[in-house]
Amino acid sequence: MILDSRNSEALTRIIAEKGWENVASISFSKATLTGLVELARLTKLGGPEALEPAKNCLRNLPGAVNWFNNIRGLFDGNFAPTNSSGKIYSAPKAEVWLITSSTCIETDSFLLFLQRFERSLRNSGFKNRFPKLISQGLLEIADNIARHSSVSGLPINGVLGYHVEQEKMNYVAADLGRGVLASLQENSKWASLQDESEALIAAARDGATRIKAHDSGDGFRQIFQSFVDREGTLLMRSGRGLAEIRGNATSKIAETGYSKALEGLRVTAACDLRKKSEEILLCC
Repeated sequence: MILDSRNSEALTRIIAEKGWENVASISFSKATLTGLVELARLTKLGGPEALEPAKNCLRNLPGAVNWFNNIRGLFDGNFAPTNSSGKIYSAPKAEVWLITSSTCIETDSFLLFLQRFERSLRNSGFKNRFPKLISQGLLEIADNIARHSSVSGLPINGVLGYHVEQEKMNYVAADLGRGVLASLQENSKWASLQDESEALIAAARDGATRIKAHDSGDGFRQIFQSFVDREGTLLMRSGRGLAEIRGNATSKIAETGYSKALEGLRVTAACDLRKKSEEILLCC
């Protein structure tokens, strides 16, 4: 069984219906970065008793456990940015980052994180302006989390991550904030929204924003320009709402659904230059 975002939804339902004590019997044979981010987010919400069952799910994947521990620490606000010059200017296949405020995405270290992502894309066959557009899409999501997800001034502790292989990429952004619907309802134009899935589509497709001075904002516009226009796939989760958007330069398909309620927002992007876009397996 693969731990990816779709199987994370199944895991969410198992936890809601049977509790964490029934999770320990599950064993994943493969994992993706998005799946590990979602597992870490579930354990953060589940409290201390969730940690050991979650790790037990990964008992056959020691490499995935290391990733999980790192990501789980990010949700707690624990972070040690890359500081050696050799790593700062490298092009890692995969990396995760912590978002705590709008000011943290304006730092040099975060800019270098985006540059490493872009460099990895170029090294993996993404050509011309495409790597820049993709990295700007990730910046857009980071900005959205930093500015719109906070609840009563509490720390955000949003997580960003990317994974790049030859001619394919994934990235993921997740937080434990108030979700898209509550944020958009601050703006009178979008106050009539009552459904999380509807709110996700409004944010992604229509540029819906909570900022009262604007009818629409950037939303996730850069994502469309970067890879949904090129047959990429965008998966979004907020509250109990799910949305999947895929398409090309001439058409878009948006499908919505529902799962068990979960705090915060998760955005997952996938693009494969050769075939249908899907999440990339980590080597574990």
